Amino acid sequence: MVVTGISPAIAQTLVTLGVNLHGIITRGTLPHGIAYASERQRTTK
Repeated sequence: MVVTGISPAIAQTLVTLGVNLHGIITRGTLPHGIAYASERQRTTK
């Protein structure tokens, strides 16, 4: 799973709530998330 586009307010809320995102890939924008997923798919074939 790749999570993209989390706003600063939501990120702060996640931290405040103590949400554990260990093992979850995060990218700042959807294009960055797609690029990550595409590269990952190419390297795992």
